[in-house]
Amino acid sequence: MQQAIDAYLDQVMAQAALSRGDAARVRAELSEHLHEMLDNASGNTGNFEETIAMCASEFGDAKELGQSIRISKGRVRAFIKRRVKRTLIGIGVCVLILMGVRSTLAEAFLVAGSGVAPILPTGSRCLVYKLASNFSAGDIIAFHPAEKPSIAELAIVQSQDGQGNFVVTRNGRAPFTINRSAIVGRVFLNTR
Repeated sequence: MQQAIDAYLDQVMAQAALSRGDAARVRAELSEHLHEMLDNASGNTGNFEETIAMCASEFGDAKELGQSIRISKGRVRAFIKRRVKRTLIGIGVCVLILMGVRSTLAEAFLVAGSGVAPILPTGSRCLVYKLASNFSAGDIIAFHPAEKPSIAELAIVQSQDGQGNFVVTRNGRAPFTINRSAIVGRVFLNTR
């Protein structure tokens, strides 16, 4: 009897073409119903052909039942599940890559003041390369000022002394010295 039920369920599931999780749930539910039906049937001899015929008469042709399951639960739902899963994984990977790039390689800044105008006007955006190690006169750098370490400001490099300090200038201020450790990086791309 179990072999007949398994054979009938194999035919149904072949036509249903469900995802693994859905196929396992549907198969378990159908198997439970078939066992219940056969236990309640009187005069069951356990013959393979009779059991298949009883399943087909009670639930319908295996092909038709599988096709109706596919239509109601099948490919569209499985396709949407796979697509959503892939999209979420893709978004997660993109966020991780973006966070890694932003923390180690490059970061975007908004020019809030006119410290380096007219080279970078107020309101433009710039991309700062964080791995820059050599700075020359005329380079625009982003740095964390000692008085406000939580923000980044832009300045133009004037010169470098031998101890790792840089003399920089901003509009409206006299040249001043900043330490190499305060520098975020060099501006290499901007919008105007």
